[in-house]
Amino acid sequence: MYEDLYLPEFKKALKKYKHWKGRIGKKVKSILKDPYYNSEPLKYEMEGLRSRNFDKNFRFIYVVCEECKEKNLQTEMSNKYCYKDNIECVSIPDKTVIFGTFSKHDDAYHF
Repeated sequence: MYEDLYLPEFKKALKKYKHWKGRIGKKVKSILKDPYYNSEPLKYEMEGLRSRNFDKNFRFIYVVCEECKEKNLQTEMSNKYCYKDNIECVSIPDKTVIFGTFSKHDDAYHF
């Protein structure tokens, strides 16, 4: 099981979609069990992030620290999402998932 960290955008989304609290919690647990299962590695300016469906119109966007470190993606572009919140990559265990956002498909890729 992976450890979890949540960026402010994700916490804000949890408040916005609190009516889905139970479903979101189950999906987060599923992601923490295996963050690679049914997820899509993102490309270009979002390289280093992963996307996973919540339902047809909503996505989770997150970072798997071990993958980011293995691929040496700790650059300002690939993980500006971690850096902007002053998350020190080296101090985080490899088996950690950093949840960036949860929102509608089109909005999720612009956090």
